[in-house]
Amino acid sequence: MKFDAIQSNFTSGELSPYLQSRVDSDAFKNGVSKCENMIVQPHGGLIKRGGFHYVAGVKDSTRKPIIVEFNYENMYSYVLEVGEY
Repeated sequence: MKFDAIQSNFTSGELSPYLQSRVDSDAFKNGVSKCENMIVQPHGGLIKRGGFHYVAGVKDSTRKPIIVEFNYENMYSYVLEVGEY
């Protein structure tokens, strides 16, 4: 008979390949082998990582725009597209 346990605690985050066979470890019980596009919450749950939002095309596609990273007070991060005029 196959048994699938429900796991609701991911506080160990993504496990190293060296730890994946250590079933006696608490980190094994609270970890996940691959955590892609997810964020582990401090209380153990997972949420989906935010993505990008398409706003519009460039004003003049014949000229290459400059992409600049902008961080405001270490809380907000933006990507700025700077073009001519």
